[in-house]
Amino acid sequence: TDYPSKDNDQLYLQATFGKHFRLDENTLTLEAGSQHFEYRGRKLYSGAVWRINEFWRQNDRSNWQTTLQGGQQIYSDYPYLNGWQYSLLLENQFVQSANSRWQTGASYSQNQARESAYSFSNPGVYFRYVREWQGGLISGIRGQKSLSNYCSNDQFFGMKRHDAEQRIEVDLVNRNWQIREFSPRLLL
Repeated sequence: TDYPSKDNDQLYLQATFGKHFRLDENTLTLEAGSQHFEYRGRKLYSGAVWRINEFWRQNDRSNWQTTLQGGQQIYSDYPYLNGWQYSLLLENQFVQSANSRWQTGASYSQNQARESAYSFSNPGVYFRYVREWQGGLISGIRGQKSLSNYCSNDQFFGMKRHDAEQRIEVDLVNRNWQIREFSPRLLL
């Protein structure tokens, strides 16, 4: 659950099976399975999922990762939303020093709902910087920007919807503070 009130409870489950292949400096992973999402204690959607991931090491300080994935969304109460969502992600991780690293990435998602007013494309970019300090404290900052462009006019308002999201997150965790082998993380 995300909040103490049952009106906002959410549950997302995903189970996949896959195969991992080593290819020289690269690895390739293929996965398939299913997903299930509940909101307010009721099933919202479920469906099949698949993922193809390639990881390659550029050198001792930098690596790249590409992920292509798809998820089927079958809504029992909202059949006009039924469809597939596909995503492509390209990510670079650069180790700046023994205790700090940068991550940058770009993504593109396409949601193909049964009714085009609910279908959209979603390009985005992000960065993340993580640093570990003495005493086990780890701090991070993440910035993200994405745009959602809907495919046709909204039936109620008669115009295409365009959403923009910008987000900055700061997080703290101390690897030496553990509860049953889990370290609590503060995200702002």
